[in-house]
Parts: sequence; C-alpha cells; structure tokens
Amino acid sequence: MEACLKAGNAEAHFIEEVKQYFALDQPKKGLKHLKFSAKNNHDLGTYFYANLLMITGEHEEGMTFMDLFNWRTNITLRDVPIVKRPSYGTNMILIMPPRICMLKGKEDRCNVCYYYKQMQMFLDMIT
Repeated sequence: MEACLKAGNAEAHFIEEVKQYFALDQPKKGLKHLKFSAKNNHDLGTYFYANLLMITGEHEEGMTFMDLFNWRTNITLRDVPIVKRPSYGTNMILIMPPRICMLKGKEDRCNVCYYYKQMQMFLDMIT
C-alpha cells in the first residue's frame, strides 16, 4: 500500500482515506488523501470528498466538486462502521431547502434542494 501511495495511485489514496477518516478517526489525514484521489479523477473519491466537504461546512467547495461528475447510485459502505458526527446535521441545516422541496422525495431534486438531498443520500449510504 505504501508503494502505491508514494506512486500517486488515486485508488490507494481513496482506500487510505476511508481507513484514516472512518476507521481510525483521523479526519484531517483522511481528507488529505481524499483530496488527492478527487483531484486525480477517482469518481468515488470525488463523490466522498464533495459530500464530506459539504457536511463539514465547506459548502461551496463541496458543491464545486459535486458538480464535476454524474454520480453512481449503487455505492455502499454498510460493512464499514461509520460514526455520524453531530456537525454533519448542523451543516445540513445551514443549506436546508424549503419544505415544498422536502416533500418531493430524495430522487426529485431541483436547483434549490439538489445539494441538500445529495448530502442526505450520502449520509443514508454511509450510516
């Protein structure tokens, strides 16, 4: 794994991010690896990076990364124990859309509720 990380393998950096951020509870180290994988066109790394930025309060940068790709819908991390941090909910509240958008369901997204519902689906996926 170390050789892959040193060689700049985006997949290795993504795996290291999951280990550091979620399993070892070292979010700063994890985000460093995740940023590398996202900037090197690793789709899943980009998806995670965008959502983690948004749920930790970096809304604009997260939204920029979110807009880069069309996201996969069949991703799961149910086997990895993940702690839902209180700040995630707080940051979701900051960009919560009007109630009318909330009634439409997660799959029906407009420009107003797109990012919020994307974060909501991400949290559902990892917890």
